[in-house]
Amino acid sequence: MPFLNHYRVSVTWIVMLGAVLLLSALFWRYQHNLQDNAEEQIETELRLFQADFAAEGIEGVEDLLTHRIRMNNGDWCYLLANARRQKIMGTLEAWPTQKIDPKGWLQMHDATADFDARVQALGGGYQLLVGLNERKANTERDSVLLMLVVGLLLTVGLAYVSSRTAQRRAAAELQLMQQALTAVNAQQLGALRLGSQAQQLPAAWQGIIQPVEGLLARIDELLQLVQHVTNDIAHDLRTPLTRHRARLEQAKR
Repeated sequence: MPFLNHYRVSVTWIVMLGAVLLLSALFWRYQHNLQDNAEEQIETELRLFQADFAAEGIEGVEDLLTHRIRMNNGDWCYLLANARRQKIMGTLEAWPTQKIDPKGWLQMHDATADFDARVQALGGGYQLLVGLNERKANTERDSVLLMLVVGLLLTVGLAYVSSRTAQRRAAAELQLMQQALTAVNAQQLGALRLGSQAQQLPAAWQGIIQPVEGLLARIDELLQLVQHVTNDIAHDLRTPLTRHRARLEQAKR
């Protein structure tokens, strides 16, 4: 029925809106988790260096840093500097010029990497910078975002097609009902039969049409009965009047 079709359209758009909100929340959570994971890795690395500095001094830090540089494949950046921020050893050529926030975090970008880094004071004036390349994570995040956008576009497209289909179906149902009402107005009651048109209507409409057709057929029978009675009465009245008229004409002659 039209009401049900409008209800389906409303539900379709509500579901689409819910899907948009859900996917947006999932992406926001995914991005937040990526950032938290990167920060946790950097802080874990800094704790290892601090532990070596506490146990073996600057020599322990240099030994661990040498091992890290040897095993590094571009995912990490390191820089050990003195109190004047002059390089002692590391993967960076010089101390970065980017602004460092109060918690020691900074971001460095170049043609090949996007580093999230943190500066840690080790003691004795030594400072250690450790950074993690977020280029791969950002690429992965962009891929996820692209998939989400495509999913949202498909959801909107399906919702639009579904709503248009429901609207066209409602319009077709109303057109069939209009044809039925036109038939009631233009034809005799007994001649009204939707036939194949009724089969095109939903079950809800058919449940209404069948009792209506039965009622119209009964009304037609009653009207025919009234017509027969009226004809009989007219005939019975017409016959004596005809006889008396004939007698009066004979009397005039």
